[in-house]
Amino acid sequence: MHGNRRYVKSRQIGVGAALLSFLVALLPAAPARAEIVTSARSEAVLAVGRDGLPRVAYVAAGELHVATRRSDGWQDEAVEVGIAVRAGGIVVDGRGRVSVLVQDASKILLVRRLAGGWRIDRAAPALPGRKVGLAGIGLDARGLPAVAYGLQVGSTRATFLRIATVGRRGRLVTAAITRGGFPSSPVPPAAAPVLVRGHLHVVEAYAAAAIEWQPDGRRWVGQFLFDGRIGSISGRVLSIAVGSDTFTATALASPQLTEGNHPQACPQNAKSAVEMLIIETSANCGQDISRPLDRPLATP
Repeated sequence: MHGNRRYVKSRQIGVGAALLSFLVALLPAAPARAEIVTSARSEAVLAVGRDGLPRVAYVAAGELHVATRRSDGWQDEAVEVGIAVRAGGIVVDGRGRVSVLVQDASKILLVRRLAGGWRIDRAAPALPGRKVGLAGIGLDARGLPAVAYGLQVGSTRATFLRIATVGRRGRLVTAAITRGGFPSSPVPPAAAPVLVRGHLHVVEAYAAAAIEWQPDGRRWVGQFLFDGRIGSISGRVLSIAVGSDTFTATALASPQLTEGNHPQACPQNAKSAVEMLIIETSANCGQDISRPLDRPLATP
């Protein structure tokens, strides 16, 4: 426990199980049944709209499939997106329109269902020497999709955090959250947008730390949510807001500790454990969150 912030770690078998456990914990227990949406072997994402209809998105053979569960069964639509990408997130707005994030290691696409059909925008186009981390998708105060992602250029450890939102003419507008290569990380950070009291925040997870960024006039300021010092964030970041409080889930891969609570001495023989990390950030913790961690407040 650090100040007014709480985080919980619990050992899990894998990254997917950790994130799924977080989502299931938010739902009340109720009788359920399982249905086969597709036989394709692909990573899939799920969202439920205000109409109560579940949507599942996945990529197979270069096509993005969006399946909707209706009274007569699952109805599937397909959009060509490229064979290398995979589904990374899905949201449904108040009108039931679906937006799906798909990506690979170098580019991020936003696929949206509009009145005239499907539209594909490049949230992060592929550029030589550029790598992107696991991106996240959410809805802004207008009910339009927003995509947050981290990137690296070349072989440096410098990172850059970006957020892409829908502009007035329907095109994506990208804004810089961090500059100057902060924070340093061996791999591009994972990121996720979250709507808090009508304003988009972005949670960034890198190395063994996580930062929540929020707008402050023309700049962004951040507060450390977690700094594990040992291990590395593994997998996507999920974040939701309840009032002014945010709840963030990700997975932390860390070396197993000995009984003396020290890392194992032989790296070649050390084992890694994947743990679920759930972070609750209270609105009244303010910027003092950085003090117990002995780290300065993160600013771009």
